[in-house]
Amino acid sequence: MRQSSFGENSNPWLENFLSQLRAQKIIYQLKRIRRLETVADFGCGYHAKLLNKIIILFPGVSQAVGIDLFVNSATTSPKIKLIKTDLNSHLPLSDNSFDVVICSAAIEHLSDYRQALRRNSSPIKARRLSDSDLARARQ
Repeated sequence: MRQSSFGENSNPWLENFLSQLRAQKIIYQLKRIRRLETVADFGCGYHAKLLNKIIILFPGVSQAVGIDLFVNSATTSPKIKLIKTDLNSHLPLSDNSFDVVICSAAIEHLSDYRQALRRNSSPIKARRLSDSDLARARQ
């Protein structure tokens, strides 16, 4: 299990490059959603870079919530709320509150990802989880 959030300390160039590729893929997937107003990123990283990109590229997004072990709330837009918590615990989110929940490069750091996903799937309106790493985590 990770003891820090992505971006909290300096990251090797390869991790930054892979993070940018994942972000491009996720943004491409989000463009298919007709009405995108609320987004959550489980494992958003210290600076919530993906959420910052999303609120710029999707002006219809009125609420974005990032969750990670450690977050830097001073770096966010007024549309972004960052919550410092462990994804293995129950998340303090209302049911059916997000159009999309992103969980990229985070599932493999959970102690029991199946239990964490079951426990924290209620905030998702359509009961879907957008995750570029989910297929690898299931193997």
